[in-house]
Amino acid sequence: MPDTGFLFPTANDAAGWTSPDNVHASDDVRATAPDSAQERYKNFGWPVPPGATILGLEFVLEGLVTDIGS
Repeated sequence: MPDTGFLFPTANDAAGWTSPDNVHASDDVRATAPDSAQERYKNFGWPVPPGATILGLEFVLEGLVTDIGS
């Protein structure tokens, strides 16, 4: 199977986040959340044909911390 490149989620269950849909692309437009917020992003659209064997997955997480407290 050819390399599909990185795929982004198209849905989320991100309670407590501000603008959670901003994680659906790598464009320096951020979603924000307090420390207590939880998130679940889904629907990445992986094109896995029937009978295929997945040999590995690669995940990249972009993040920015602006206040780590004292």
